[in-house]
Amino acid sequence: MYQISCPHCGGSVRFARRLTVAVEIRCPHCARSFRVTPGSGVGAAQPVRNYAPPRSRVTMPGLKGPLLVGGGLVLLSVLAFVFVGLFRQRPAPQQAVAVRAPEPAEAPAAPEPAAAAAAAEPRIEWPPVDPDNFPGLPAQLEPVREPVKAEWQFTAGARYTYEGSISSSARLSPVDLGRAARQVLQFVDEKEFQVELVFERRDANTLLVRCTLKRLRGRMRGPSGRVEYDSRDGPGFLPSNEPLAKLVRRSWLVRCSTRGRILRLEWPDGTLVEDSLKTAVRQVTPIYPLPEELVQDRDVVEEDGDQRWNLRLVGAHEGNLVFVALGNATPGQGREPTRMVLTFDPRVGLLRSVHVATSRTEGTGLPRVGRFRPTLKTVMQMRLVY
Repeated sequence: MYQISCPHCGGSVRFARRLTVAVEIRCPHCARSFRVTPGSGVGAAQPVRNYAPPRSRVTMPGLKGPLLVGGGLVLLSVLAFVFVGLFRQRPAPQQAVAVRAPEPAEAPAAPEPAAAAAAAEPRIEWPPVDPDNFPGLPAQLEPVREPVKAEWQFTAGARYTYEGSISSSARLSPVDLGRAARQVLQFVDEKEFQVELVFERRDANTLLVRCTLKRLRGRMRGPSGRVEYDSRDGPGFLPSNEPLAKLVRRSWLVRCSTRGRILRLEWPDGTLVEDSLKTAVRQVTPIYPLPEELVQDRDVVEEDGDQRWNLRLVGAHEGNLVFVALGNATPGQGREPTRMVLTFDPRVGLLRSVHVATSRTEGTGLPRVGRFRPTLKTVMQMRLVY
């Protein structure tokens, strides 16, 4: 910052930078103009340190006294108002000041037990109940009008034999390349088996049933070729990676209720049936839970070990009760709900037939073509022969 002196009043005039050209300046003190050139010699332009802008001074002749008096009165009025307000809010020394606790927030009303159970119960979307969606369902059904009981009835030592089949198939290519390549791009696995049931004893409402896989034979076709086997040829001809082959001529014990709910699967020595053999044993055991109250077209949830079924009585056929069931599907595991048809004979207290259909894309062991994941469809059926 630089400054020079006014030639009229001698007041100081400040500049932000040194003059290099002639300029005309109006003095801020006397309001007179004068011309300043770099070489005029009017005042020496010198830098100013610690510059602060000058304060503007306003003078009002004759009003200084009244302004001071008015300001004082306003200040006294404000102080008096504040003092009176504080005095009114101060409680009397003999009275206790009651502090009101905040009201608690209103808790949401608890749902009714029935509503809570309905919300927790997973919703089941039933497909149309017809033979296309439920293989093994009779085409003609009669309504169930009279009350009946679905209980297993037997005498100790009674023997019954069931024959069954398991058919699995998958398309290994996203497109059909023609009839010549159809055998190469498909996978087919067919099994036939025979299982025997022997009723050993009844303890209160618990049944003990001995099951034995008598025979197993199968055919398998795929890209690697064709394989056929029969348990009558000996255990050496059975595929080692087939879980059912490990059950041939073996027995297991089933402890179940009189309505068919399985409570325990064990070997004759008392150890539990576990892992992959448990799945194979459950697959060929013709014992399934039945509802306690038989009302047509009403869903009943039944749990059988790690299985959960929505069971529905849909009618009667040739004196047998016909049930359809929809099994629970594991989310994110590439499995569709299992569909099942049970035909129960209340006159002898046994299942006449069982049909189970499943479909899955995960855990099939089948090869993938690019992003295409083959779907393995399996249909199992059993029927009482004698």
